[in-house]
Amino acid sequence: MLLHKSLALLASLAATTTNALYFHLTDFRASDVRIPSESHALAFTISNPDAVFEQGGNNPANCTISWTTTPPTCWTPCATTDSGWGYYALLTSYSGAYNFTLQIQEYFAYRNSVLNNVSIPVVEGSGEWDCSRGGQSTQCNFRNAESSYDTGFETYYGVQKAGPICVV
Repeated sequence: MLLHKSLALLASLAATTTNALYFHLTDFRASDVRIPSESHALAFTISNPDAVFEQGGNNPANCTISWTTTPPTCWTPCATTDSGWGYYALLTSYSGAYNFTLQIQEYFAYRNSVLNNVSIPVVEGSGEWDCSRGGQSTQCNFRNAESSYDTGFETYYGVQKAGPICVV
């Protein structure tokens, strides 16, 4: 009888203490400017809000990718607020600030190397993403300035971070 109650207690604890980790993106904006000279940029802040130290921590990082003619083909490091592990971002299939895919990875080590990775399609008019065009520029961001985007990710163990890493 005692064993049965102990198993029931363990089962209830397992069900109530499991937290699903996720990436939380805020201040998300992209731009294409054509005059006075061509320039492009993507910027956002990312965190893993529910992660403890052993899961990479929950400190936010500011990510900025900028270029003139062709998006970088390397992973851009994001600036963190601590000296811990980091986030990296890569743009793929870029058609403009209104249509691209953003890949994000978080790399850290605690008893083993861990890589959290997600690929996010960003398309004008989908979800909370909207664009405005004026003159020779396109500016895109969340419809509501206070909006955020949460997404799950895939986790890989015992791996190295993807490369190459951009030198910034």
